[in-house]
Amino acid sequence: MKKTLIFSLSLLLCLILIPSTFAAIIVSEPQRGMGLSDLTITFLNQDPDPVEPGEQVELRFRAENLGQNRIEDIEFEILPEYPFELLSEDEEGARINIGSLDPAQRGKDSAIFHWKLRVDSEAIEGDNDIELRYYVEGKPASIKLEPFRINVKSRDIILTVGKIESNPEKVVPGQEIELNFPLLNLADSDVDDVRIKLDLEGFPFATLGSTNEQVVRLLRRRETTDLTFKLVANSDADLKTYNIPIEIYFTDKFDEAHSLTGKFGIKVYEKPDYLLDLADVELDSGEVFLPNTKGRVIVAFSNTGRGDINALNIKLLPSDDYRIITKDELYIGNLESDDYETAEFDIYVNKVTGKIPLKIQLEYKDSENEKFVDNVDLMLNVYSKREAAKLGLIKRRSIVGTIITLLIIAGIIYLIYRHYKKKKKKKKK
Repeated sequence: MKKTLIFSLSLLLCLILIPSTFAAIIVSEPQRGMGLSDLTITFLNQDPDPVEPGEQVELRFRAENLGQNRIEDIEFEILPEYPFELLSEDEEGARINIGSLDPAQRGKDSAIFHWKLRVDSEAIEGDNDIELRYYVEGKPASIKLEPFRINVKSRDIILTVGKIESNPEKVVPGQEIELNFPLLNLADSDVDDVRIKLDLEGFPFATLGSTNEQVVRLLRRRETTDLTFKLVANSDADLKTYNIPIEIYFTDKFDEAHSLTGKFGIKVYEKPDYLLDLADVELDSGEVFLPNTKGRVIVAFSNTGRGDINALNIKLLPSDDYRIITKDELYIGNLESDDYETAEFDIYVNKVTGKIPLKIQLEYKDSENEKFVDNVDLMLNVYSKREAAKLGLIKRRSIVGTIITLLIIAGIIYLIYRHYKKKKKKKKK
């Protein structure tokens, strides 16, 4: 009974102490057959730990195959963000191919790989996330890796700022934003007169309800306090990430003054906006579409947003109301704000009348390379001949013209008839 109790407690303790450096994996059913659910990625260590601002750091990882299936051609990619920078300027330096992992390749036989990064000299101390993704056989695997935490800290520092949170994470021009700064006293003694200041000069932000500086009179040992700043982005702010300088001043227990400087990012973003319209139609005869007619439709795309629209592709989808005669899509490319482009499609309208939808599919990316796919219906008017004539869209034949045409036809018939009668009389004589 006693041994059973000890074993149960040991098992519970192991479960609690499982390290958080393992990747969280989301695997689809087809990938389970490939053995990807058995692929484990572990963050081994950073050297040095902690790393100081301005230093280089080496990050080491381990990949193991805990299953019974071979995993082919595995390539890892590191995605460093501020305050980290990959030492290699070559984009391929961000990727490391470890080859293949045999079944049960683990432990001392596992694959070890590493990258070297540089930490910005003005980085704020604290835990910073590094993300990895990987590819199998040259294609992205449907597996998400949790960010790995890198410890950035001056080894003689007293105060540190934790992870700065912004609400919202991306601010629209003219929108308010709330910033939360967790301030931690790492010293074994209290610190006095802590002042934290945002240097907003030259940046498109203004404070709301307070100044750009806050003061904490006393921050006790190992204590954390949260400071909140409310800002508003200027309505004409450019869409990009702004690195805002931050300054921290405080006095230690020896009445010695200290200062820290760093930067944090505020992302100004606006979802792409555009106007799609049917600009014109071109027909061999007439200016409007009639049933069973061929013509050309001209679709106009305007970038009405503040940001760029990249890799735009316009496609006309098939429909029972019309047939697409020529190519069904056109690649436009990149459009800056206020840019305008058109796409032309030749179609044959079937025996229909009224408003028929031209089914347009738009594929494009925003300034952050996020992909969008939109489906838009543009209404094309198809008139009957009678309706088009009534509205003056096509020429209507006049009654006089019709009568003249009928008289001419009757005269021709009469002449033919007389000619026939004369020939008949001659034959009788």
